[in-house]
Amino acid sequence: MYNINLAPYFSDITIMIQEHICVYYAKDNSIEWVNYFLKDNNIDNDNILAIIDGKLITYNVDPIRSDDYIVCKEYTDYIRLDGIVILMARDIIRSTKAVYGINPPILELHKDYMLKFIEEIVRILGVGNVDLAINKVKQFRSAYLRRELPKQYYREFNSSSKYTVIDDICRYELIDIDESQKGLIDISYNEKIIRYLYSLVAGLYLK
Repeated sequence: MYNINLAPYFSDITIMIQEHICVYYAKDNSIEWVNYFLKDNNIDNDNILAIIDGKLITYNVDPIRSDDYIVCKEYTDYIRLDGIVILMARDIIRSTKAVYGINPPILELHKDYMLKFIEEIVRILGVGNVDLAINKVKQFRSAYLRRELPKQYYREFNSSSKYTVIDDICRYELIDIDESQKGLIDISYNEKIIRYLYSLVAGLYLK
């Protein structure tokens, strides 16, 4: 049984592409409903991907219809990067996404940068082109390490989303920097995210 005092919860699964994924949450954003919901609907622990930000994320479970209290949304793709969950769904007309682990106002800082890149990789994987995804991540990492990307790509992709800057004396966390300061940024955090993304994509290639 899930302990509501221990959040978030993640399974060992870190990436799923073109699968049947459902996200459930209470309209009042409470979390007390989770245990009752799991028990009443006979949802096995093996079918839980994550419980984060008051959302229950399952896979390979027939969707339980939304009601006056619980909302159900369906997705096809899931990826977890260091405590941040990204879900995507596509049809002929449009694509939708949800991101958990970063507050929406802070997430806006990544919308056109790290988040956009990760979404691009997931979309490529969604059409089955793993080779292209691997090459894209390789090229992106090379440009990242050469500091050729706009400064916003070096903002740490986490809940604080700050820049870590190092000079001869101190280490600072800053909300924003000038483009001219890009050479002072500690770029190791997002580099770790990129390497991990590469390992997930390469793992799909080997399956």
